[in-house]
Amino acid sequence: MGIYYSCFLILSILTVVVLSSMYITLLRYENRNTHRTTVTVRPNPIAVKTKRDRQIQKLQRIQRKGLSSPSCPHVLIFTHPRSGSTLTGHIIQHVHESFYAFEPLRYLSESLEKRERIVFLNRTERSYQESDTIWMKAEILYRWFTCDFDRVNLKDLSSMFIGAYSTNLNEYAACVRRIHIPTKTVPECIPLLKGQCNRAGVRIIKTIRLNIESVELLLELMPNLKVIYLTRDPRGKLASQMALKPAEWDIVTFVAKDLCELLIKETDFILKLREKYPQRLKI
Repeated sequence: MGIYYSCFLILSILTVVVLSSMYITLLRYENRNTHRTTVTVRPNPIAVKTKRDRQIQKLQRIQRKGLSSPSCPHVLIFTHPRSGSTLTGHIIQHVHESFYAFEPLRYLSESLEKRERIVFLNRTERSYQESDTIWMKAEILYRWFTCDFDRVNLKDLSSMFIGAYSTNLNEYAACVRRIHIPTKTVPECIPLLKGQCNRAGVRIIKTIRLNIESVELLLELMPNLKVIYLTRDPRGKLASQMALKPAEWDIVTFVAKDLCELLIKETDFILKLREKYPQRLKI
């Protein structure tokens, strides 16, 4: 019995020694590879940048040109059609000394979808790719929030929505409507818009034409930005939408499926953003 116990003890010790030796050898091998990678491999920092990093860099270049975000609070209402956002915006714009822009991405979104050349107030023109949509929309909203209208597209600066829904911009809207030639009237009237924007105690924008990824870029770029993600029960939203377009009832199943998938995607994204910006994002 004692012989068997001795043999078992010796085998156990040998097993522990062998396994320990293998483990130490493995660690040395990993450390050697790690050291070799650290010393010899120098990845190009530009090559490893993500698409989001490049988008943020583009917007940060705008900031460095002197368009830094002022201390004035900013509120972005991000939503979808038939969600009650027009009424919500109408109520919020009555805040004292507010500047309220109703759908400032209306015509920009159409131009981006159609791949049309976009004409800006400073008379420059440019075409954009579909991949530019996220940062381009974020840039235009940033310029509205910072009262820098020179690089805002001319169509949205002469939109019929200004004045019709942004009641605190009636003076500017009346000025633009005097002559229906945007290239002439907008440059003459823009001081009225800038003055209202610069005097505002809070700047509010409502839009249904924004990518959820653009919201993340704006939150990172603008520390004074508050975001309201306004959503509605999809059943009520679809009923309202179909009432406007009865012919689409034949495809309501497909529309409902696409809508629910979009809302689930956006809600998941918003919840993750809220973990990062808990005091700046409300649903």
